Amino acid sequence: MSKNLIIIPSFNEKTSLLKILKKIKNKNYVLVMDDCSTDDTSKIIQNRKKLRIISNKKNYGYEKNLLKAFRKVINSNFEYVITFDADGEHDFKDIEKIKKYLKIKKPDLLIGTRAKKNRFAESVVGVFFKFFYKLEDPLSGFKAYRIDKLRNVMKEIKNDFYLVDIIKLFLKKQYKVDSIKINSNIFKKRIARVGSNFKASIKILKCIKLLI
Repeated sequence: MSKNLIIIPSFNEKTSLLKILKKIKNKNYVLVMDDCSTDDTSKIIQNRKKLRIISNKKNYGYEKNLLKAFRKVINSNFEYVITFDADGEHDFKDIEKIKKYLKIKKPDLLIGTRAKKNRFAESVVGVFFKFFYKLEDPLSGFKAYRIDKLRNVMKEIKNDFYLVDIIKLFLKKQYKVDSIKINSNIFKKRIARVGSNFKASIKILKCIKLLI
């Protein structure tokens, strides 16, 4: 079995999701978490044995959708889970770069650091995290988690947690947290997956409270 599982959370992103799935090599195991989409994402049929789609009966939101995925896979035989957004922000070519880093360096958590971010609020949070933890992009959706370590921290995670809470738990337990540069696309008319752009920015800025 492959050591890595790619988790792709998706909400009404069928078009970009299909492009991603076509580009990701068949040797990769992929789990698509369809968050009750209305664009027929759940009907995606790929001639691939290593692709699985779980469709939520209600919309959980980006973070709760990922937490649900984590709970489903933490007892699997995979070594790492790699999260990859479905909106086209990430470069699929970086997946192999991430996998190579995992094989050589064996971090417990690897964060893909974007050169450019889609929101100013994300950059603000990045400045604070860089100052306190030397991590520039805690809100990146492109991460890799070692499953045995993720299993340990999931016991302490509540449904109202932000994903950055997981980073803090990894750091608190003195797990190895690394970062790696990745490519990213900027969307001028980006629709936030965690609510309106205003609400998303407020939510992002609340992450700073975790540092106080």
